[in-house]
Amino acid sequence: MEPVSLTAAAIATLVITKAIEKTVEKITESTLDKLKLLRQKIWDQFKGKPKVQEALTKAEQGSKEDLNFVAAYLQVEMVRFV
Repeated sequence: MEPVSLTAAAIATLVITKAIEKTVEKITESTLDKLKLLRQKIWDQFKGKPKVQEALTKAEQGSKEDLNFVAAYLQVEMVRFV
């Protein structure tokens, strides 16, 4: 279960925070497009869940606490599909 936790946190950090902006020059346009698609899929997955949507918004504004909240929800969703 631990690797999934780390993966969910890494995914949430990458696609939700401004970290992606700092590494844009190091990734290809194709990779950037895929990250944007993944970000949209995460947003779509949490439609109808106001607490998670609020946390997503706050995480995008830099809230580490909300980023951790989103990562926890993402971890649950990832486990559901395994």
